[in-house]
Order: sequence, then structure tokens, then C-alpha cells
Amino acid sequence: MFRLWLLSMALTVQATTPPSGPDPTAGPMAAQTLSAAWVAAQANRARMKVAPSFKREPAYVRPEDARLRGEFGTVVLSAIIGKDGRVSEAGVKISSRSASIDAAALASVPTMLFEPARDADGNALDIVSKISLEYTQVDFHGPRSLAQYRCDQFVHDYDWWYRTWPAGEKDRIFKTLRGSVVISDSTFSASDFAAEWKAAIEACRGTPGALMLDMMKPHGKFIRGMIGKG
Repeated sequence: MFRLWLLSMALTVQATTPPSGPDPTAGPMAAQTLSAAWVAAQANRARMKVAPSFKREPAYVRPEDARLRGEFGTVVLSAIIGKDGRVSEAGVKISSRSASIDAAALASVPTMLFEPARDADGNALDIVSKISLEYTQVDFHGPRSLAQYRCDQFVHDYDWWYRTWPAGEKDRIFKTLRGSVVISDSTFSASDFAAEWKAAIEACRGTPGALMLDMMKPHGKFIRGMIGKG
């Protein structure tokens, strides 16, 4: 079970699989005339049998100015992924709602390399695809570990999130922790976890130098233990 939990927490970023309906990637700027290369790559989607996948991903480093404003989240780019695995004509399809993070995603395009899309015969294709890139506020492990997430940054990050996104929109860190707690504690519900999370934010306002997990009650110790096992 814990191995599956860790798998769900991994930072996975990949090109989307072919859509069953009309192609949603209508170009980096829908109002502009599409290039001949874009039109041809878009047409290739009908022949695609294997979707492109990352061979080399970008660094996903949250820009410092975004951190100072509490901004984090996922950007979805629309781009051509070429036969050579390189990305061209990239544009923001779904914004993170942070100009700095959107700009960082676009700036990372030259560093990306894909295994290209292929047709039924295994031939590489130029293809129009979506690329989802996540710039997290905290990691589960490493130098920005959740175990070291300070209250002041936690409050700053989630004040921005709640101001910026609809009430029902949750980030991946929240959803992963909520799922893990609810699975492990049969007496706890998703709404109970949301209340615990909000209570931790309010407790952190008065203790900015404390660790966020110390304010998570009753599940902070449980979460810290799971992180330690990873």
C-alpha cells in the first residue's frame, strides 16, 4: 500500500494521450493563423498510436519571485513535439495563474527532450500535444521537504491559492495527503481533512516559525512518519 502511495506522490509530467473527440490543442494562440508545421502536426494525431513521453524533463524550480508571492501550481503548454523529440511553437494553454511560473515553463522548453510519437508502423511523427508542468510549493522529500515546510510559507502559499482558485480546486499536495489520511483512518472523511488543513493554516498564523506538520492535528505525526518511510 505504501509503495502505491509513494507512486501517487511522484512528480509525473507527460504528454497527453490522443483525445477521442476534436483535438483540444488548437494552437498556442487560437486567434492567430496557425503555421503550416502546426497544421501538419495536428493532422498527424489521427495516425498516432504511441503518444510522446519525456526523455528529459525540465527542472521544475519555482521562481523565487513566485515563492515570495506564494504562487505555485501547474502550467499546461500546447506545442509541437517533433520527430527528433524537440519542442517547438509552445504556448500556454492553461495558465497556472502566476505570470512568473508560466514564463518559467516557457523558458524551460529548450531543455525538454521527448521520445516522439509514433504511428502503427513505429515511424516517428511530428505531433501537436499538451505538456503539463508542475511547479510545487513543497516536495515530499529532499531540501524542500514537507517535513521542513515552515508555517510562514505555508500560510503565504495557501492564502494565495485560496484567493486565486475556486473553492473546489485543490492542489496535488493537498489531494495526496487527504487521500493518504482518509485511507489510513477509517473514522476520517475528506471534509474532516479539509477542516484540519484550514485549522492548521489558522494555527500557523500565530506561529510563523513553527513547522506546518506540527500544526496538523491529529494527523501531522502520521504524515511525518509516512514521509520518513519514503
